[in-house]
Amino acid sequence: MIRTVFYVPLYIALMVSTALISACAAPDGFIDNGGEQAAPGMIGKDMRLMIKFNDGLSEPQVKHKLADMSKQYHVSFRLIRAMSGEAYVIVLKGVSDAHALDRLLNRIDQRPDIIYIEQDRRMQHFQPSSPSLY
Repeated sequence: MIRTVFYVPLYIALMVSTALISACAAPDGFIDNGGEQAAPGMIGKDMRLMIKFNDGLSEPQVKHKLADMSKQYHVSFRLIRAMSGEAYVIVLKGVSDAHALDRLLNRIDQRPDIIYIEQDRRMQHFQPSSPSLY
């Protein structure tokens, strides 16, 4: 009887704190789909991307380049922060569907001044299925 009285409230408190922590862990607007393409329901929300330019651009130059790209592609790019390795996290708004997003990212990726552009996904731990992979 004492175990049940003690463990049930402890279990409930643990579940509530886990839910609160996981709700606060992802920044606003972050889309974590884990797949190669965005799901159709995710379009229209803020899409976080990682981009790296060929030239080592300063932050003001990146903002200017993103403003030019916004005009060229008729979407909105906004700089969030710099990453290591001279890459940047940006937010994309104004894409109508998953197919349009895929076409846009392919077009941008083919530009000579872009090394890569890809969705910013949450990293996940990989558990090998075989102990021999350790």
